[in-house]
Amino acid sequence: MLSVRYPSVRDFFPYEPTDDQALLFAKLDEFLRDQLPGRKVFVLRGYAGTGKTTVISALVQWLHQLQRKYTLMAPTGRAAKVMAGYAGVPAGTIHKKIYRQTSGPRPSGSASSGSLTAWSRCSTSWTRPR
Repeated sequence: MLSVRYPSVRDFFPYEPTDDQALLFAKLDEFLRDQLPGRKVFVLRGYAGTGKTTVISALVQWLHQLQRKYTLMAPTGRAAKVMAGYAGVPAGTIHKKIYRQTSGPRPSGSASSGSLTAWSRCSTSWTRPR
């Protein structure tokens, strides 16, 4: 019987990963495949130059291929610009997303149930809303 291989975020990483990065991809794939309900958080942290932003870029490509919704956010406009440049998609500030007026319908492209949100700073956190 043939089994279908579920794509890995690693498939979109443009370099041969280090041992630590390979472990990260295994843990990230496990997190992304988890079907248990509830809020979940994946925290990625590391020193400058360890590939955090490149991993975000690979994650965005993975999400795009699987047609999953996502939002990229950073604490500053500059950090959002850097993340958007690497990921090739728009990114905004956390402040703009969480301090928006809530009256009226949600604008197109806002985070919603079932979407993935990536935050970037010195460390990166991914949250998957209920």
